[in-house]
Amino acid sequence: MTTIYVARHGETDYVKNGVLMGSMDIPLNETGKEQMTVLVNDLKSKGIEFDFIISSPLIRAIESSKIVADYFQKEITVDNNFKERGAGEDEGTPLIEITKRQESYKDDLQRMFEETPKGGEKPFEVEQRVFNALDNIKDKYPDKTILVITHSYILKMINKYCKPDISLEEFFNFNTKNGELVKFDL
Repeated sequence: MTTIYVARHGETDYVKNGVLMGSMDIPLNETGKEQMTVLVNDLKSKGIEFDFIISSPLIRAIESSKIVADYFQKEITVDNNFKERGAGEDEGTPLIEITKRQESYKDDLQRMFEETPKGGEKPFEVEQRVFNALDNIKDKYPDKTILVITHSYILKMINKYCKPDISLEEFFNFNTKNGELVKFDL
């Protein structure tokens, strides 16, 4: 069995200010760097060992990965399949505006799941690339432990992969904080 520990990247100014980043390449802020140092201490205190790190290609994930990799002297592999969902024209939009728009169909989770902003990536496309990446990890690295540094929507998809019977409500309610670590067995 392959074990992956998945962490959401550290905070950025966009996260701090409640702005949707999607696939925009935004760096960590000072709080985000501190959160990744806390993650290093958490990994150390729990005795969690891993063979290497897989990172999203976005700078906030790369910077997060480097902080951890430097401490543990581990290699980083960049995998585009763990890049955050592209949100098209919604990128750079305050989350409060997106929430207001979704209010009209908040009880229609299927519609919310399928909604794709103009120029954005469809949920099934994200699901396909994340699931393919996880299948590849499982096949290529049996009996390894890997740390994956990625994004909130991708974490939801990883959770869906590992728990295929979850409801859409459970999908949307699976939220992680910046720097938070979640364990999955593939």
